[in-house]
Amino acid sequence: MFRFEGIRGILFVVIGMDIDKKLIGKRIKHRRELAGLSQEQLAERLNLSTNHISSMECGKSLLTTKRLLMLCGVLGGTPDYYLIGEITPEADAITTLIKRLTPDDQKTLCRLLNAYLEGRD
Repeated sequence: MFRFEGIRGILFVVIGMDIDKKLIGKRIKHRRELAGLSQEQLAERLNLSTNHISSMECGKSLLTTKRLLMLCGVLGGTPDYYLIGEITPEADAITTLIKRLTPDDQKTLCRLLNAYLEGRD
């Protein structure tokens, strides 16, 4: 779930995650359909073109932060849901623990995790 190459503290751990645009698009489409909205209706509510909505749902483009927050207001869900899917309690607990570490301790943890993962191969 996380990439730990060239560690730069917790902010990098959160931002440096691999984002799958196709999965984000599938989540947007799923929530749009649950809400009973057409692409045209969603585009109108977000002040975007229908082509842009289609492009997002196909995984070809992403929303800006502002539009992502608007999308959450229209379709429900959180930015985390659209960007990375459902957060398991275990992953949430790990993230909470990592946030408590100093940047140096985060680097140490990342080195330990990398060594552990390399040993499993």
